[in-house]
Amino acid sequence: MAKIFTVFVEIERPRGDFHGKVIEYIVENGEVVLVDRHGKPAHDDTGKKYSHKLAEGDNPKQIAARLTKDLRKALRGPNAPPRGFSGPINYPKSWNSAA
Repeated sequence: MAKIFTVFVEIERPRGDFHGKVIEYIVENGEVVLVDRHGKPAHDDTGKKYSHKLAEGDNPKQIAARLTKDLRKALRGPNAPPRGFSGPINYPKSWNSAA
C-alpha cells in the first residue's frame, strides 16, 4: 500500500455541515497521484485525474502542489477571480465615525 501525503491546499472552504475539502497525494510506482482522504484518485468535473510521472530529481511535494493548483483551477474555472478580492470592504463603524 502506498503512503499518503498531505498537500495543504484548500479546495473547498468549510460551510454549514460541509467540512471542506483538502487534497492529498500518493507516490506509487514513480508517479505522484492526487487522491482524496480515502485514497481514491481525485478528479475534476470532467473526470480528469491528476497525476505526474516523476523524473530524476523531481520533488514529489512540489509536483503535488502544482497538480493541486491545476485541479483547483479546473474546479473553479480558468477565469475565476480570486475569492475575497472583488467585494466591498466592510470597515468597522467606529472607523467611519472618526472622519
